[in-house]
Amino acid sequence: MRTDDGPDLSDRIPEARAPGAHVVLVGVGNIGSHLVSHLGRITEVGRVTIIDRDRYERANLVGQEILPGDIGRAKSRAQAARLRRLRRDLAVEPVVADVERIPLGMLHGDVLLAGVDNRRARQHLNDAAWLLGVPWIDAAVDGAGLLVRVAVYVPGEDAGCLECGWNEADYAALEQ
Repeated sequence: MRTDDGPDLSDRIPEARAPGAHVVLVGVGNIGSHLVSHLGRITEVGRVTIIDRDRYERANLVGQEILPGDIGRAKSRAQAARLRRLRRDLAVEPVVADVERIPLGMLHGDVLLAGVDNRRARQHLNDAAWLLGVPWIDAAVDGAGLLVRVAVYVPGEDAGCLECGWNEADYAALEQ
C-alpha cells in the first residue's frame, strides 16, 4: 500500500463524528476533481474522505480541476487542501492508497461517490457498499465517445448492484 504521502493506515484512530453528512469520494481525476468544489458548497456535508492513489501530472491540467502547482502532488492531498480553502469548518481526510487496500471501515460514510478509472476498483467499491449498506454513485467517462455514465446503487434485498448487469465481457475486462 502506498502511504508515502498519506496517513499511516496501520494505526489509524477513528475521528470523532463531524456534524453533517460524511461523503467518501474515491477518485479525484476527470470526474472527482470537479466534484470537490460542489461538496464544499453543500452545507449539509460535514466530513469528506478523499481517496486516490495517484499524483497529478502535467497532462491532467487539461481536463481536471487543478492548478499548475498541483503537478506532482498526491491527488487526494491536493483536493483536500482545495476543499479546506473552500470551507474551513469541514473535516477533510485525504488518503493516498489503492482503494482495494484500505480498511473497509474507511469507506463507510453516508454516501460513497466513485470516479475510478478501472473495473477492479469499481467492483471492490460495489462489494464494500453492499457490505456496509452504503448507497454509492458510480460515474465514469467513456473515452471513445467522451460521454459520462452515472449509476446509482442503493444496497437492499431486492436492489440491483453493479455486477447484476455484468456479462462475460465485463468479467474478462477485469483482467485487462
